[in-house]
Amino acid sequence: MSSRITYPDKSNNPSDPDNIRKYFASEADEVKAVINAHADEIEDILSQLISSPNPYYGRFTSLAVLEAAYPVGEVNAWAIIDLGAGVTPQIAAWDNIGAEWEIVGYTENIIFVANAASLPGTGVQGKSYITLDKDNLYLWYNSQYNLIGGKEFATKTENATKLPHGGYGGTAQDLKDLIAAIISGSGEVKISNYFVDTIGNTNIDAFEIGNTFRGWPTTSRYVVGKVIALPFDIDDNTKVSLVVDNEI
Repeated sequence: MSSRITYPDKSNNPSDPDNIRKYFASEADEVKAVINAHADEIEDILSQLISSPNPYYGRFTSLAVLEAAYPVGEVNAWAIIDLGAGVTPQIAAWDNIGAEWEIVGYTENIIFVANAASLPGTGVQGKSYITLDKDNLYLWYNSQYNLIGGKEFATKTENATKLPHGGYGGTAQDLKDLIAAIISGSGEVKISNYFVDTIGNTNIDAFEIGNTFRGWPTTSRYVVGKVIALPFDIDDNTKVSLVVDNEI
């Protein structure tokens, strides 16, 4: 931990003792020592950053802010993207071939927040945001958060035709487990128009009970769900349980 100044708070009250009313040489030396210690720590941090063989551009609150500040990056340039409390900071790197900034390495695809008001000011496309108070599922696109699933979504009149099976009624943990299995990509194969998690299947190229899936039954309809009975039928709520059933 960094050094701290330890002498007592000062006062101009004449009734206070000398060590409170007066500023001594020893205290000045203490201030000097603390400031120099902090300066040494800052220089050490900067030297580590500067010594990187790749140019570091600093910390930004979103990828869009970085792109606005540096539309063109140097070869192998990188920066930190920190969306704020509750969101893991990420590393953005300049793609020398694609000539664009991109998030690199592992990223958490499911982000839990207390409620809609706690969502980060700017979302990240490709991530799922779940509010723990109402189990609502949001995706960030078109520069805004879009409610695409959950209990509240299913109760909205304008979404009635989008959720013919009554919407998602499980807990936040159920939703987390389901989406995590879908997003993980491990064991996922394409069957017809769907990407299916077939880990543990007898036949990895066929639907089995318990498989999670996502895909496009039509060119304008996107679904995410789980197989609960066979044969698979996307329009039969006794065969599938849908988290998302959305007309795009």
